[in-house]
Amino acid sequence: LIWKPVFWKTGKPENWIFDIVQGKKFPNGESVDAKAVKASIDWVSDPSNKAGLRAKISDIKSVEVISDYKVRIITSAPRDLLPRVLGTIPIVPPVAFKNQGATTFWKAPIATGPFVVTKFTPNVELVLEPNPFTLRVRPAAEKIIFKVIPEDASRMAGLRSGGLDVVNKVPTDDLAPLKSANFDIKAIVEPATYIMDLFAKTGPLSDKRVRRALNFAVDKQALITSINGGYGSISQAQLVPSNLTGFCPDVKAFPYNLKKANKLMKAAGVSKLNLTFQSSSAYITNDVLMAQAIAQMLEKLDAVDKVNVQVLEFSKFLDVYYLRGAIPIADLFAWRMSSSPDLDAGVQMARYTSGYSTHNTGYSNAAYDKYLADALSMKVGSAERTAAFCGASKALKADAPILWGIHTPDVWAGKKSTKNFFVDAGGNID
Repeated sequence: LIWKPVFWKTGKPENWIFDIVQGKKFPNGESVDAKAVKASIDWVSDPSNKAGLRAKISDIKSVEVISDYKVRIITSAPRDLLPRVLGTIPIVPPVAFKNQGATTFWKAPIATGPFVVTKFTPNVELVLEPNPFTLRVRPAAEKIIFKVIPEDASRMAGLRSGGLDVVNKVPTDDLAPLKSANFDIKAIVEPATYIMDLFAKTGPLSDKRVRRALNFAVDKQALITSINGGYGSISQAQLVPSNLTGFCPDVKAFPYNLKKANKLMKAAGVSKLNLTFQSSSAYITNDVLMAQAIAQMLEKLDAVDKVNVQVLEFSKFLDVYYLRGAIPIADLFAWRMSSSPDLDAGVQMARYTSGYSTHNTGYSNAAYDKYLADALSMKVGSAERTAAFCGASKALKADAPILWGIHTPDVWAGKKSTKNFFVDAGGNID
C-alpha cells in the first residue's frame, strides 16, 4: 500500500513536484497515475472521512494534477519531511474505491505493494500473497499468514509447537526459556513512547502541579528492569528516543522523587484522590503489567487513595482514543506514541497542538504551537530546527499534560530455520 515516486524536486520549499512511475496499473486495471495520487491524498485529508493518517499530512494545502504522471503538492509551510511522510499514505484505485466505499474496500484492498490480501477475517486472520502488479520486486515469501492471538501463553505455545514461525510481543518471562530452546530472539527499543494522558480542563488534573507530581511518582527504571526484563529506555519527557530527529538533548526525564511529588500535591491542595487508569491488553509489550505497576507507584503518594486499572478490550480501547467524547477518557489513558516510519518527533508532537482533532485532550499552549510550527518548517538536522523542537519540548514538559513512561521494547521470537528474520529500526520485520 506504499506509493514511492521516482523522484521529487522543489522550487519554493513548500512547492513539491513528484514524477510518478509510468505505465503501472492496479490489479483491477486502473492506472497508477496522478489522478490516483490526488484522489487518495484528498480522501485522507478530508476531515469528514476521519482517517487516522490525516495527522501525517495535515499541512498539505492542495494536490494538483499537472499531467498524467506528475503532481504538484503545496504545503502550508516548508516541509522537509514530506517525501518520508508520503510513504505512509496508501495510493488506491480511485474508481474502485469510490464505487465500493471505504468500509468495503479496506476489507480486500487493491494496491501496488508487494502483496495482495487473499483472505481477511477481522480479529482472526490476514493472508497475503505476492502481488503480480507490484511496483516493487516480487517478495520471496509465497504466502504470509498473520494470526491474531492476544493471549501470551497461546502465542508462545504456538511457537514452541511449530505451528507459528514468528511471534511478537514476547513476554519477558519467556525470553530465557526460548533462548535455551534455541529460538531466535530479536529485540529493539522501538521509536515509540509509552505515555499516559493526564490533562483535564476541570478537577485535580487541571492543575499542572498535580500532573508534575504524578510524573515524579513513577519509577521509570523499575518499569524497564522489573517489568520488561531490562529492555527499553527511559523517556526523557519526550515522545521520541534520542536517535530520532527532533529529539532535544536539553530536556531530561522527571526523576523518581516521591518526596517532591508529595510536596507538589500538598501545594496544589489535593487529597484522597481516586483515579481511573485505562489500559490496553496485548497491544503494548507488557501493557497490563506496566499499568498495574504504575498504579501501585501512584498509590504511594499521600494524596492518592486508589488507582483503579481498567483493562479495555482492544476495539473499545481504540474507540476511547479515536472517539473522544463519545467514550470518555479516564484520568490516565495509556497509549503508545509511535514515530514509525517517519522517525521524527514532529508528527506525534503535533497531536498536542491547540484544537488537534485526534488524541486531543483539550490541552492548548500558544507558545508550544509556535515552537512546533517553526520546527516543522525548518530543514531536518539543522541546529535551528533542533532549537525550535527544544522550545516545544520544554513547554510541554513544564505543563506536563502527559505522564511520560518509557520507550517501549519490541521483542520478537522465531524459529532458527526462518530465513531473513530481522527487525528494522521501526520495529517491523522485513
